Amino acid sequence: MESRYDALSAKLARMDGAALRAFLAEVQTPAGPEDLLAGFTWTTLSFLVEGRFFDWQGHDIARKLRGALWPVLVQTASAGAIAGKPCGNTPPSLLDLLWNDAGRLRRGRAIPKPWVIRAGPPVRMEDGVTRTVIEVQLFGLAAALHAAMRDVVYRTVSGGIGKGRFATRWRIVDDAVTTHEGLACETFGTVLGLQLLSPLRLTSDGRASFDYSAMLPGLIDRVEGLGLWQGRRLDCDFGALRAKARAIAIDTEDSSIYAWERRSTRANGKIPMEDTRGMLVLTGDFSGLEPFLSLLPVVHAGKDTRHGHGWCALLYPAD
Repeated sequence: MESRYDALSAKLARMDGAALRAFLAEVQTPAGPEDLLAGFTWTTLSFLVEGRFFDWQGHDIARKLRGALWPVLVQTASAGAIAGKPCGNTPPSLLDLLWNDAGRLRRGRAIPKPWVIRAGPPVRMEDGVTRTVIEVQLFGLAAALHAAMRDVVYRTVSGGIGKGRFATRWRIVDDAVTTHEGLACETFGTVLGLQLLSPLRLTSDGRASFDYSAMLPGLIDRVEGLGLWQGRRLDCDFGALRAKARAIAIDTEDSSIYAWERRSTRANGKIPMEDTRGMLVLTGDFSGLEPFLSLLPVVHAGKDTRHGHGWCALLYPAD
């Protein structure tokens, strides 16, 4: 029997950028939240990296790598993809797949990009070198290009991270590729902890927001969009689920808000940023939300997931 990964890989192999967007816009195969979870497919590229990481945290490393990918991705991209248009190549270039606009959901939200990047905290080893593990996760159709993405990461790291006198050299010590098909649906009581393994960024009208009641409805939208990359249209009572998600109480006592600046080549300067770090405690009735929360550690939450943000671990209270 053909696996979900093989079926999605075969589909992408026959598509250019325009056909990919038509596919995402016309997905008709319905799936309930638990069915989507049971068939959710992704590939994880794991890299053991050593180098000079200064005083960076894991999310800083992930963001630095993401920013350095562009010059390497354009080397194999079509002129259209570089200009932000659908790639004419079959299959489409990684740049088109991972960077460019893929269309809109029914309520006007952008279809989320089919990948995240994250990194663990750097660890100083006994021999004095500092190492971290960086993971790139490719969802659904994008998983078919994992070999090309692995090559891009190697070429990016070998070229150096950063510019000029601030450039630093990393070395990939080892790597692994793991393809996953399906997740079990977790069950929860009335209390659930979210350990923020990287900063959580929420926005409203383009500005930082700390309305945490919007986080779970946003996760529902995110899973709906990522479902399209799986070839599945999420079929559920969205209004009822969002109402239930907004009713979950979120305690922020063990979290903190951080203000900082991100350097942006596109903006030719620094962009002010704010995010939440630490732990959030959720309390309420999670029935119906379990499939979405089960996917949370895989797909991340909030904004800038492709910069390493929104990585969460689920914590269960002791009996």
